[in-house]
Amino acid sequence: MKQVKATAAPTDPNLIDTHVLGAAVRAARTSAGMTLADAALSIGVAKQTLANLEAGAPGVSLGLVLKITQALGLGLVVIPRFQQARVAKWLQEGGEQP
Repeated sequence: MKQVKATAAPTDPNLIDTHVLGAAVRAARTSAGMTLADAALSIGVAKQTLANLEAGAPGVSLGLVLKITQALGLGLVVIPRFQQARVAKWLQEGGEQP
């Protein structure tokens, strides 16, 4: 079985572009010890679709993005722009209740 080296997740939770999302997806997959092929098979998507998402390609449909992120244990949250900095800081500090 092929060894998978875990990659680091982005430190800023704000999805400023598709490359940040791709890096988060790759980090979740590799930290789970899954190869690209194994993850695609278990999620039920084409290997190329998962590779495109991890590479930051903008053409992956929102429905597939949600399916992949959910399967890899990631959550996507919509936050009003004026609250993004506060929420990002809270998450980076561990997300403890006040």
